[in-house]
Amino acid sequence: MDNIETQLRMADRLDAISKAVGYSLWALQGLEHATAQIYVMMALATPGMGVEAAKPLLDDAMSKTFGSTVKKAIRANLFPPPLAQRFEALLAERNWLVHNSHDESRSAVHQDRACTQVIARVEAIAKEAGALMTELNVLGMAFVVKHGKSMNRVMDIAAQTLTEWRHRD
Repeated sequence: MDNIETQLRMADRLDAISKAVGYSLWALQGLEHATAQIYVMMALATPGMGVEAAKPLLDDAMSKTFGSTVKKAIRANLFPPPLAQRFEALLAERNWLVHNSHDESRSAVHQDRACTQVIARVEAIAKEAGALMTELNVLGMAFVVKHGKSMNRVMDIAAQTLTEWRHRD
């Protein structure tokens, strides 16, 4: 009986870890896309360019790694220094999650303490990705208003985009 209980606890830990990892990757994908959009809008696009003309630039930016986009945005001085530092820190955590978390966290399936620690670290990644999305939203809104777009127009475009997303597939 003890062996079955041990196996069930291990399965529960693996389930919890997998859910945290999946959610963090989901949050990071959204941030990667938003970062590419901000980079294109603020560093590559020209006034009056329009969405269709900017699409190839966005497609190219999206084909690059998150690290590459973050480094380009920082080199272009798109982020204030504290925000740039947060992006660099999240990039390091994202790289740990994608490339090293499994090897460095093998004991998490076997031990409650190790499981709790890895889940906390992974959940912190998702939380920071969400917080950085908010920062990018503020940065993007300020940029478009500074360049002559009204907040009403920005909100109309955002609402239209959300409607399109909800009706895909």
